[in-house]
Amino acid sequence: MIATAQYESITELKQKAVVDYSAASDINDRTAKAASMNTLEGLQKKSDSLRKSVKGWLASKEVGGDNNDTNYIFLRFVVDNLPVGLVGLLIAIIFLASWGSIAAAINSLASCTMIDFHRRFTKKKDTEETEYKLSKKYTLAWGIFCIIVAMFTYNVGNSLIEAVNVLGSLFYGVILGVFLVAFMFKNIKSGHVVFWGAVLAEVLVLTVFILTKVGVFKMGFLWLNPIGAFGVIIFSLILNKIIPKKIALN
Repeated sequence: MIATAQYESITELKQKAVVDYSAASDINDRTAKAASMNTLEGLQKKSDSLRKSVKGWLASKEVGGDNNDTNYIFLRFVVDNLPVGLVGLLIAIIFLASWGSIAAAINSLASCTMIDFHRRFTKKKDTEETEYKLSKKYTLAWGIFCIIVAMFTYNVGNSLIEAVNVLGSLFYGVILGVFLVAFMFKNIKSGHVVFWGAVLAEVLVLTVFILTKVGVFKMGFLWLNPIGAFGVIIFSLILNKIIPKKIALN
C-alpha cells in the first residue's frame, strides 16, 4: 500500500510536470521548459526505482510471486479506467476471440494429423465414421498437449508475443521459401529437391539462432525469416543442379 501511494504521488507530479512543460512550450519559455524536463526526468527515475524495488520484492523467496508485468498493462488499464459494463463486455470479447483462434488451430492440427500421418501410414481402410471419431480423439490429444505447453511456457521471456514470434521465426521463413520456390521457380520440378533444400535451410536457421544466443554475433530474431526463405531458394537451386533429374523425380 505504501508503494502504491508513493507511485500514485509520483504519477501526479509527473502529470503536473507535463502540463508545465506544455504551457512553457506554448509561450516558448526555454528556461521553464528545461526546468520542467529536468523535473520530469527526476520523477521518472524515482518511478523506475520504485517499480524495480517492488518487482524485486515480488520475486523474493518469501513472496515467490510473478514480477513480469509486461502482459498486464492492457488489462490493468481496462480494469482501472473503463466503465464496469464495458469491462465485462471487453473481457468476454477477448475470451471469445481467443477461443475461436484456439479452436481453429487445434482443428487444423487434428486435420493435418489425420490426413498427413494417419491416412498415409495406416494400412487399414477406415470408414468415414471411424475417421471422424479418430479426428475427435486427435483434437482432444492436441488440446491436452496445448494445455500442458501453456502451463510451462506462460512466463517465457519478457513478453508472450515476443516469445511466440521468436519461436515462429525459426520456421516461418522456411515455409515461405517453399512457397516462393513453388510459385517463382518453375524449373524446379522435384519435391525431393525442395524438401532437402528446406531441411538444409532449417539447419542454417537453427545454427544462426544458436550462435546469436551464445553471443557469437548479435542479430535480431526477425532476420531469421529472410534467412530461412532465401536459404530454401538457394539450396533448392543448388540441389536442382547437383542431383540428377531421374533421381530427383523418383
